[in-house]
Amino acid sequence: MTDVQPVPAVEARELSKTYDGAEKPSLSAVSLSIAAGECAGLIGPNGAGKTTTMLLLAGALRASAGSIRMFGEPFGPDTVTLKRRIGYVPADDILFEHLSAEEQVIISGLACGLNAATAAARGAELFTMLDLQADARRRIREYSHGMKKKVAVASALVHDPDLLLLDEPLEGIDVLTARLLKQLFRLMISRGKTLLLTSHNLALIDDLCARVAVVDGGALVYDGSVEALKARADAASADPLEDGLIALLGRGSEPEPLSWLAKETER
Repeated sequence: MTDVQPVPAVEARELSKTYDGAEKPSLSAVSLSIAAGECAGLIGPNGAGKTTTMLLLAGALRASAGSIRMFGEPFGPDTVTLKRRIGYVPADDILFEHLSAEEQVIISGLACGLNAATAAARGAELFTMLDLQADARRRIREYSHGMKKKVAVASALVHDPDLLLLDEPLEGIDVLTARLLKQLFRLMISRGKTLLLTSHNLALIDDLCARVAVVDGGALVYDGSVEALKARADAASADPLEDGLIALLGRGSEPEPLSWLAKETER
């Protein structure tokens, strides 16, 4: 009797994206599979293709080539039913700034199939957790960057998504709220939710993810355990994940000296 293999929550095959007018692709033939209930990290240098990957998986961009399946079904920008199962926290604050935070979160809930009463009730809980309850009816344009990020997180969580795509989710958020969110992410994983996290904060990746994919120059250059990537670092490394990533990418850890710092300052 053949064992039935579980269907991945996310399966991207040979995924590529070239933006209009670009000379080279931002993403080139990337294949990535994420199991249901897994928290995977996606890391790499600036411009490596991380955010492009997240936008494609969120259905906010159309791929130039390749395919995506979500929960075993074909997925793209027009797949409304599947998109309702996804929560997406973008790196940039993509919010309706003329709305209040309360209105933004309710609209996000409505777009994902909630009724207004449920969206409002869940929004109130989220605002309490995120310490936004006193400002929930202020216009988003009056918010600080960190407060806008909190609204983006609340908008991504309000409909209880099965897949959560997190692009620098804690950037700009205060340490107390960041700890609460990390605890929430762990709870979601324990309940079978799937998370894909990209961040330059490697301590966050190390804290939440057992597996990591590394992209560089639009290509997937590593897909394996966090521990195996750490093992590439020197045994005496004080930061093995950072040093393991640097070793993988083949970049020197010492900067080229700046001309005005490489010589003694003349007085």
